[in-house]
Amino acid sequence: MAAAGAQAEAALQDSMKQNRGEYLLVVTGSVPLNDAGIYTTIGGRTAKEILEEAVAGAKAVVAIGACAHWGNIQASRPNPT
Repeated sequence: MAAAGAQAEAALQDSMKQNRGEYLLVVTGSVPLNDAGIYTTIGGRTAKEILEEAVAGAKAVVAIGACAHWGNIQASRPNPT
């Protein structure tokens, strides 16, 4: 069974700490920024906060998918996120 909740968060933190400066971070999807990022929160943290933490320890970052390319449907107006 895969980890979830606190176990998944602990595994993420441990992995980022043990592999700092050596991991490739692959990002897919958009990161909402409006309204202080409240449109995507995980464990009480915004997607932006989580991404910034993960990026800080990555050797390289690759953004993939339609969101990275042209913003996908989220880039359409009048999306509030």
